[in-house]
Amino acid sequence: MEVAKRFDAAVDAAFQTGDRESVYVFFADDIEYTTPHRTLSGLREVREKLKWGGEKDNLDVEFEDGEWQDLGDGHVVRESRMVQRWKETGEVAATMRVTLDLRIRDGKITRLERVAQPE
Repeated sequence: MEVAKRFDAAVDAAFQTGDRESVYVFFADDIEYTTPHRTLSGLREVREKLKWGGEKDNLDVEFEDGEWQDLGDGHVVRESRMVQRWKETGEVAATMRVTLDLRIRDGKITRLERVAQPE
């Protein structure tokens, strides 16, 4: 679970600094990065094709992260809530439940699945 917590901190820092390499070091060479839209296979493909959501011109994004759950054998899961608000009015534009599912082996993330569903 310690790897998941350090990975979280690296992702937060990468959004602040733009340093994606600090995130990629957590991935195994044969990582499988999965979303409902596609699967990226291998660190090379993740580096080349992963789209990072940046700051939106018209939306503020807030996260309420849940606690990591250790399911055993290097399998950890966390559910978070993402709220997007219109910058102009502060009204809620969308609320999503985001599940992050990690498989960790030898201190590296071998599989990451991210699913976001409307509340």
